[in-house]
This record gives sequence, structure tokens and C-alpha cells, in this order.
Amino acid sequence: MCGSAGSRRQAPDRAGTPSASDIETAALSENPQEPDAQALNYEDLIEAASDFIMNKDLEAQTGYDFSIALLSSGGSPGYLIKDIDGNGTDELIFGENVRDPQLSPTWDGVIYDIYTISDGALIHVLNGWERSRYYLCENGMIAHEGSSGAANFNYAYFTFERWELHLKESVIYDGMRDADHPWFYSTESPYDAKNAEPISENRSMEIREAYTYEHPDFIPFTEENRHSGSSSVSP
Repeated sequence: MCGSAGSRRQAPDRAGTPSASDIETAALSENPQEPDAQALNYEDLIEAASDFIMNKDLEAQTGYDFSIALLSSGGSPGYLIKDIDGNGTDELIFGENVRDPQLSPTWDGVIYDIYTISDGALIHVLNGWERSRYYLCENGMIAHEGSSGAANFNYAYFTFERWELHLKESVIYDGMRDADHPWFYSTESPYDAKNAEPISENRSMEIREAYTYEHPDFIPFTEENRHSGSSSVSP
């Protein structure tokens, strides 16, 4: 079952109120980001994230723009190198593991950043935070949970191809639009109920329960692991 599926309507949030752009899951980079010393591996990026987390070095974000949520993590932040879409190019994933059973359904395996490489350029596919969370699903898709408050949150499901996310469907809770019937279904927007179809809460649960979240074990950002990301990546 999906991380937040079931009778609970909203996963617990830990901070902040996002703007629409924060939960616009299509906020992937159309233009590749290219740090000065870009090589066809992720070693420099893992090194920078390690400095950011272990040494609180805020300047380590320069050129990479990884999520500030990695610094405020209540669990164990880390990284994973995995070919998400099976195209022969490994992606670099930043996320966290949380072993507290009260928090783990939402936070264990949460993803804050995904990077990939195309034509020799580093691309920041997505950037999340506490109220804009991503998850890998067992069916190969990527799930997103976003919230702008108790009366407005969403669950969106995407396919991932090369460096792009493509929305398949979303379930939206918008109590400001219709307090009595707040659940909506959309294939057009991950969060906007304006043109969405009204659905029942039971139907919203059925859709969400079709997506089972993975809970990958991230490699922790530690001194001994910080040089482990030097595997070559196909362009």
C-alpha cells in the first residue's frame, strides 16, 4: 500500500508552507546544470552533499542545488545509485531512512533529489522537501506527496523517462474548493483541482493503494562512504 494510503487523509508534515511552484512536480530542469568540473560520475556531487550534511557547509550546494531537507533530516540521510527507468544510465538519488515505526511509513525511503546524466551534462530531475516528498514505487513509477495545508494536499504518480517526469494520474484533496466533497481525480495536474473530476474518498484510497512504495536503504553520508560514488555513468 502507498505510504499514505488508508484511512489517514494526510501524512504528518514537519515544516513549512510551500508555494504552488514548490509542489509543481513538473519542476524538473529543462536545461542541464553543469558544474565546472563535471565528469561522467557522481563522485563530486556526493562529496558536496557530504560536506553540506556532515560539516553544515551551505556553500557546498553551489552548482547542485540539492534539497535543504537533507540538512534538517530527522533520520539518516544518504544516497543511492540506481537505473530508475532501465535505459542504461544510473541516476543518483538523495533521500533518508527513518527507523522510528511511528514515522517510517511516511519518511523511510523518502526522496528529496534525483540527478541523471544526459549527453555529458548533469541534470537535476527533481527537488523535494518536507512538504513535497517523492517515493519510488514497486511498479517503476515515481510518487509525489505534496501539501500546502490541512485543507489542500495531493498524491501524484509519474512515469520517468531519461530526465523527464510524465504525470499519469493524481488524487487531490481540496477542502477550499468543496468542503463537503473535497476529493478529486486528475490526469492533467498533480495539484490543481480546477478541471479535476470529483471522486469519493473510497475511490481516492483505491487509486493510492495501487502504488506500493519502495523503502530503499540509502548509503549514509559518512566519511568512509563519501568517495563511493565514482562508478562511471553512461552518457
